[in-house]
Amino acid sequence: MTGRKLTDIGDFSYANGELCFDLDDPWVLADASGNVKIQPLDAEPTSYLSPGEFELHFDETGAEFCVEVHDAGYGYPIHLDVGRWIADPDFPPAA
Repeated sequence: MTGRKLTDIGDFSYANGELCFDLDDPWVLADASGNVKIQPLDAEPTSYLSPGEFELHFDETGAEFCVEVHDAGYGYPIHLDVGRWIADPDFPPAA
């Protein structure tokens, strides 16, 4: 899912070099390698960062998790690979 704000899918916080996330139900992390991507920035970026350009990659599970990051003077762009379960009796489609 692209273009969502973290506040649309849950809560997050930063303290003492740790970013913590608490996803709202029914949001879940994708079952994929590197499903949490973070780029510490020392200055305002001059262009858009694609997920492949992020320095830190984490493999996380569950709705609540924390990751350790090094200090960033400007902030942390974050990319989470998430989705949400939708109750649909016709999914998946019959083969």
